[in-house]
Amino acid sequence: MKTLRRFVVVVVGVLSALCLVGVHQGAIAQQPPRSVIVAQSSERASVEKVLLAKIKQTSAAGNPKVEKVAITDNFSLATWSRGEVGGTALLRKSNGSWKILTYGGGWINKTTMREYQVPEAAAEKLLSTIDPNWRMFE
Repeated sequence: MKTLRRFVVVVVGVLSALCLVGVHQGAIAQQPPRSVIVAQSSERASVEKVLLAKIKQTSAAGNPKVEKVAITDNFSLATWSRGEVGGTALLRKSNGSWKILTYGGGWINKTTMREYQVPEAAAEKLLSTIDPNWRMFE
C-alpha cells in the first residue's frame, strides 16, 4: 500500500511539473518576438509624431498627449487628449509615412472607417485594441 501511495504521489508530482512547464511555455509562445515589439514601438512613435503635430496646430490649452495607439496593416487608430478636450484620429501609412485621414473630438466608428476604405477586419481589430467594448458605441 505504501508503494502504491508513493507511486501516486510521484506521478501527481510529475504531472503537476509538466503542466507548469506547459503553461510557462504557452505564455512565452504568446509573446511577440522582440523584433515585432521594436517595430510596433517605432510605428507608434511615428503615429504619435504626426498626431501631436496636428493637435498642436489647434488653439486649445494644455499639453497634447496621445493616449492609445492601435496599428494593424497600414492603418492606425489613436486617441488623444489636450487639457479638457480629446478625441480620436484615423491614420493610413502610405509610401512609408503616416497620414491623418480624419481627426477630431469624439469617437471614430466602424462606419466612418468604412468611408476611408479601412477593411472590416482591420477596423474591428483597431477598435478592439482601443476599446474592447466598442460595439456599445456603434
